[in-house]
Amino acid sequence: MFLHTLMLIVCAQPVERPAPAARTDVLQATERIDSVSLSWRDAEDVIRGEVIPGPFRENQASKITVEIGSIDGQEVTGPVTLTVRPVQHQLPADTELFAPKNIDDHTPGTVLTATKQKGALGWEFEVTPTASGPHVIEVAFRTTRQKVARGTVNVVGAMFPPIVKTVFGLSLIVFAVLFGLSRMHRLPKAGEESPPAPPGQPPT
Repeated sequence: MFLHTLMLIVCAQPVERPAPAARTDVLQATERIDSVSLSWRDAEDVIRGEVIPGPFRENQASKITVEIGSIDGQEVTGPVTLTVRPVQHQLPADTELFAPKNIDDHTPGTVLTATKQKGALGWEFEVTPTASGPHVIEVAFRTTRQKVARGTVNVVGAMFPPIVKTVFGLSLIVFAVLFGLSRMHRLPKAGEESPPAPPGQPPT
């Protein structure tokens, strides 16, 4: 009886499950007034990056500089691949948020590979998002193994819709044409004399 009671007490105790391992692929993106800072690290390498101007804006080019350093002091010199693509899948927080494969026909976005220029602090990219909304940003590189750091950034809508830019551009063209025609109309024709200048003013 005593043994049976003891077994019931032991079985009733809550079982502590190990905490899930911290993800090592998450790239932190922090929006500032005029830029976006990027940061990531694991036990071997560190990423620091900056997006200028920030935040990302639809149809506007942004320069992205990525610096990668090894914690043990070894220089990272290989190519770096940057991917910026729209987020089209909302998955639970405990699953793989940023699927690296093109599943369900999602838009692959912009994929650029750069080498580090001599004397440069890091790898430089120029990206022009073509859509607004949340985007995945990925930085892939190789040191002791292939690594991919992934985060999310928000792309704000274009300051002026394309139709507004088109109308504004056409308006400038029409204004320039009308202004040119009015100037031509005011000029004297060949063989005609200019009208006399008003008293007190030198002739033109």
